[in-house]
Amino acid sequence: MTFVYFSDTNAAIEGCKKGEYDCCITNSVMGFYAEQMGVRVEAAVKDFVPAYPCCRQTCYEGTYLNNFDALVRFEIATIRGHEYYKNTDNMEEVLDILQEFTDGQDREYLKAQVYGTENYTPVMRLTLDPDKKACVAFYQAMANIGEIEDRVDVDWNDYVVTDVYSTALQTLLEREPDNALYKEMQEYFLANN
Repeated sequence: MTFVYFSDTNAAIEGCKKGEYDCCITNSVMGFYAEQMGVRVEAAVKDFVPAYPCCRQTCYEGTYLNNFDALVRFEIATIRGHEYYKNTDNMEEVLDILQEFTDGQDREYLKAQVYGTENYTPVMRLTLDPDKKACVAFYQAMANIGEIEDRVDVDWNDYVVTDVYSTALQTLLEREPDNALYKEMQEYFLANN
């Protein structure tokens, strides 16, 4: 087997379509376009690692140490936005906001990625949870297959912090103790961090 690295995932998908390659590995959201181009998606990361970490929030250590309360307030707002998106009664408005934010991205594509459609199941798991266990395991898996050269001996458990999220979530649970989504998020947090 020979691996060819592409900087353009569209070119990789097009190569599969033309029969130049047997398969390609691409960004998870590109499956939507691949299927529209007639290239079948055989598998996604979530098929092998259901809680794989993707798109984590990061910040400078000084900000974390000196502005913790501001980060918690930001996370509270983010969790409330997450709750708003999860309510499908708000779907059209959420799609309007996303379309404006992405400078007119195709609405059907956005809907497919965020909510799914009749013909497309989203690959990404949209969550704000730090998923510490999954992040540490995923980093190690990437190092094991040579995708990351671990040049520094670090314990990644020290670098995936969870207290901003947990503090924000706990604050929201104190404000709304009967909120089913917050309870569900808390259960997931306790099991995966």
